[in-house]
Amino acid sequence: GHYIRNRYDEKVGRIIKENGRHYSYGKPYLLIYDNGEPHWYYMDFTPGIDEELMVIETKGDFRDKRSKMKIKLFRDQYPGYRLILITEEWNREHIVKQLEGYGKFEIMNFKELDELIGKYKIFKIGK
Repeated sequence: GHYIRNRYDEKVGRIIKENGRHYSYGKPYLLIYDNGEPHWYYMDFTPGIDEELMVIETKGDFRDKRSKMKIKLFRDQYPGYRLILITEEWNREHIVKQLEGYGKFEIMNFKELDELIGKYKIFKIGK
C-alpha cells in the first residue's frame, strides 16, 4: 500500500484496483506559468490504461485562483490527456461553476468512474 491523502482518493484507488488496473498516485507533471515560473503539479491518479492517456483528480472545492489555474495550465500544456475531476454528485454543479472558463475537463461521480474504468479491456497473456 501507500499513503492516501483523503477519503475521495481512497475511493478512487479502490475503484481502479477493483477493475484490475494499476495506477500512479501523485505523479508529477511540470507546469509552466505565464511568467515562466515552473511548478510541479502532483495529479492524484494516472491509471494504467494503455488505450488512453488519462489523469484523475479528486476535488471537493476550488476555492483559490491558483488551484483553478493549475487545471487550466494542465489542460493547455497536456492536451493529449483526458482530464477527469471526481466529486460527489451533489457537488458537481458547484465545481462546474467554479471552473467556468478554466478549460475543458470532465466531471464524474464515483459510479460513473467505475463504469468508465470497467469498460477498458484487460489483456492477459497466457492462461
